[in-house]
Amino acid sequence: MRHTPPPLPRFAGAGGLRARFPADLQADAAALAAVANASYVASGEPARESPADVYVGLTHRTHGDPRTDLVLVERGDQPVAHVGVQWRDHASGALELQVALALTPGLDQDMVALPLLGWALARGRQLAAGDPADRPRWFAAWCSDGEAWTRAALEKAGFRPERHFLLLTRPVTDEVEALPALPAGLEVRPVAPEHRRVIWEADVEAFRDHWGTPDTSEAAFERFLGESAQRPDLWQVAWSGAEVAGHVLVAVHEDENAALGLHRGWLDSVAVRRPWRRQGLATALVVLALRALRAAGYDEAVLGVDAANPQDALGLYRRVGFRVISTATAYRRPFDP
Repeated sequence: MRHTPPPLPRFAGAGGLRARFPADLQADAAALAAVANASYVASGEPARESPADVYVGLTHRTHGDPRTDLVLVERGDQPVAHVGVQWRDHASGALELQVALALTPGLDQDMVALPLLGWALARGRQLAAGDPADRPRWFAAWCSDGEAWTRAALEKAGFRPERHFLLLTRPVTDEVEALPALPAGLEVRPVAPEHRRVIWEADVEAFRDHWGTPDTSEAAFERFLGESAQRPDLWQVAWSGAEVAGHVLVAVHEDENAALGLHRGWLDSVAVRRPWRRQGLATALVVLALRALRAAGYDEAVLGVDAANPQDALGLYRRVGFRVISTATAYRRPFDP
């Protein structure tokens, strides 16, 4: 049962829509990205998906198989929607079933979005079959707040807001703040390929007490290695001997920049491990990353943050000149019908 998905949803009266499972993952990665990007364009969300990175995500899943856990909807040969579900072990010990829904605007909620979500919930319950009955479990989803049609579908299907996130930006063409002193005993050194494992492990460890669940699987490390936008030459990593104290990992999504007419870099992860917190290290590393982006010829930096981050990351970013440009919400739904 775990490996036999529910029947594909049908869309009676919805204008010739057809649902199918992925077949050619490389070609279908482009279709999945196209749906997400059409939604971003309509909502004004300042981000774009890369088919290459979608493909990495499809082929390096921690659990499950996209060929049975994901549904793509087309009108003719035009992709218009998709939904997928993955399960993850939550840091609390619970089972979290993550539902990812993307809709081009204008699709009928009752005829299209709700059947897709119904399929994902049914598939999620199949994937959870055999898991300990006394283990807490829930469904989770994510949506940018500008995608009103997707938010409405999630809420109609019983998902409720759980946490809020912000996307922030800052020009780097302006003069960047004076560099705070690094804590004693730390130095920032260039990153070599053999450092990637220890940097990734430090990132996972640093975020273990944040909301959500860091993925500690080998598949997650392989995804990390496969992300085409990473720019290790711009990473800022503070070392205490051979140990990572903290880092800012920079990525540049060139396809996204071209689509948006921007020239920006992402501060993908800003992390400081516990022994070096509250010493100004995060601020110093962010300033170094801004300077590196400026020296490389970029115009701005962008990053995402949990609005209720327990380390007051939002306060840090505002102090160094970042401002909010969009918001998103994480949703949760009870596991039972």
